[in-house]
Amino acid sequence: MTGKTLLFDTNAILYLAQGNKTLLELTQNTGICISSFTRFEILSYWNIKQEEIILFEDFLIMWKNFILIIAFLKLEFT
Repeated sequence: MTGKTLLFDTNAILYLAQGNKTLLELTQNTGICISSFTRFEILSYWNIKQEEIILFEDFLIMWKNFILIIAFLKLEFT
């Protein structure tokens, strides 16, 4: 582990899950982060199957240094 951690958006996660060689090389010896929004976006895909949900969760567990960034929204009404 080099101490580097990469922040991935939804597209990067999907490309990585599909075996994109460039991203696979980039993630060697690194941790990955995704935001709670990215996780929600992937899991809320209208046509996602139960086995794909399991694969996605297993995919995230594959990185021992996986970090989920919880984002909080502050809503103000006037």
